[in-house]
Amino acid sequence: MISFASSAQSTLGVEWEIALIDQHTGELVARAQEVLTRVGERYPELLEPSLDHAHVAGEFLEIRLRLLPACVLRFRKRASS
Repeated sequence: MISFASSAQSTLGVEWEIALIDQHTGELVARAQEVLTRVGERYPELLEPSLDHAHVAGEFLEIRLRLLPACVLRFRKRASS
């Protein structure tokens, strides 16, 4: 079971889930770690949560990535204060 942090206030989460598909077959492919590695090589700052820019993260399934816009991270910080 996954435990989540509780909050006294309601919260709102906004993110884009990006499905990874093979360009030739159109099938979903489990390559999230490979993509995250390449993102880290070119844009390491995107792998760290920040209030100034988007954040890219892996998912439970290797066929998807999450992109969290900076405005969402700012909202989360304000809501937790």
